[in-house]
Amino acid sequence: MRRRTLLATVGAGLAAGCSESIPLLDPEETPSETDDAPPGPDTPPESPPTTTDEPTDSEPTDTTEQTTEEPTRAEREAAQLLARARTKLGEAHASYVGFAGGERATLLDVTVATEVNVAAVTNHVGAAQDALADMPRRAGGDQITAARRLRRLAAFYREAVRCQNALGDAYGEFEFVVGRLFADQTGLVSDSTATIRENRETAAGHLDTIEDESTAEDAAALDALDSGTYTAKVGQFRRAISAFGTLPATLGRVKRGFDAFRRGGDAYLDEQYFEARRAFETVGTELDPASDTLSSLDAPAPMTDAVDDLTAVSNTLVTAAVDLELAADAGTRGSRGDRQTAFADAQAHLEDATVAPDRLEIVRRLLRR
Repeated sequence: MRRRTLLATVGAGLAAGCSESIPLLDPEETPSETDDAPPGPDTPPESPPTTTDEPTDSEPTDTTEQTTEEPTRAEREAAQLLARARTKLGEAHASYVGFAGGERATLLDVTVATEVNVAAVTNHVGAAQDALADMPRRAGGDQITAARRLRRLAAFYREAVRCQNALGDAYGEFEFVVGRLFADQTGLVSDSTATIRENRETAAGHLDTIEDESTAEDAAALDALDSGTYTAKVGQFRRAISAFGTLPATLGRVKRGFDAFRRGGDAYLDEQYFEARRAFETVGTELDPASDTLSSLDAPAPMTDAVDDLTAVSNTLVTAAVDLELAADAGTRGSRGDRQTAFADAQAHLEDATVAPDRLEIVRRLLRR
């Protein structure tokens, strides 16, 4: 407004005759109202010009998409691999449990007496391990944790079925030894007890690997398994391994005790009383400690009946051997009455036994005398 007043004043002066002294401005050179006017009190100061960097051909225009696309792809790939690993471990679990039979069977129903097929489990485990080996390094944190647990479960199933197989072989040898003992055919017992020992060591090695490479908490990664079953299965293995660690030496004592009783019985029936007395002395030396060990043995369930039978028969033979030793001693002294009385006591002990020892051929012969 002030500039317009000034121009009006100048115009008035020109009209008054001063037009010769003031040159006219070229219209193109007329300054704009804002070029020379100082900012007024109501006029905001001018802001510096804002520049926007134009994208160039060498720089990506969407940096967010560039940084998030690859992790998303990795997570999708990881999810697929984890699903495959879980499926294959689930199949390994089903194969393992399937050895026991029955719709409601669990891992605990697969015992030392169960025949297993190692490859039927380890083939599935191997496929699961292959899937886990391909896990992308940029998988999510939860996926990495899940993969770690599944790897440990793969180790559990791989070692568990191998441990189971070794314990099954040990149990087979145990059954063979018991059969040979009651058949008075003890020639191969020593070889079988050595095999039991070897299989026990093999099983113990697999159990060590299970406990080194997996934990009960890993069971949470697989729907088919829970921590309680994992813990109970490991305990089942430990119990069997402990029993098979004790049995070889104990079965060796039982063999020597049974052999001594047979030698003593044969000698007594042949009226070779000196030899009979020495043999019957050995029976208690071998069978007493063997019976004590067997009676306190925490044997796996399928073995308890056989162990109980061996314990009962061993106790009966020890008791009968005491009477037979007295009868043989009386025979060496020519005391017919004492010999007959002691022999009758031995027969009574053999006949009254809770578990009949007449599976032994020498016992049957003594009872018939």
